[in-house]
Amino acid sequence: MAITFNTSAIDGGIAVTGVYAHIWSVNGPNKVDAIAGVSEVRDSDGIITRYGVAAVPESWFLTYGVVLHKDAATRTADQSSWGDRIPSRVIDRFKWTAANLDTYPTMAVLYGDLKVKLAGTVWIKDVETVIATSIADA
Repeated sequence: MAITFNTSAIDGGIAVTGVYAHIWSVNGPNKVDAIAGVSEVRDSDGIITRYGVAAVPESWFLTYGVVLHKDAATRTADQSSWGDRIPSRVIDRFKWTAANLDTYPTMAVLYGDLKVKLAGTVWIKDVETVIATSIADA
């Protein structure tokens, strides 16, 4: 599985058309414990202060790495080295989150999540920028 898209979120603000991307690693699952609506802090004198904080339900997350190539032919020729891969700190790692982990997400689910996140925005050089356009399956 892979996707293609156009972006200007490459390191240095370079615009690239027809980027070929695939998920190359999945790490997790990791559990985030539920947080009650109160937090306690004990200072150096032993005085406890209670703060009201937003309650957070238990959740799970995976992180997945994305590798970018100029096109599919470059990816095929470049399988053994990192040389021709396109660097992007904006696009190289994403987090998938779920309320529970009844089933481990399939790659199709992670690619769907990647498409949604690529359609979002990010701040680059003080300008809100759409990460990617023309997102399609490769």
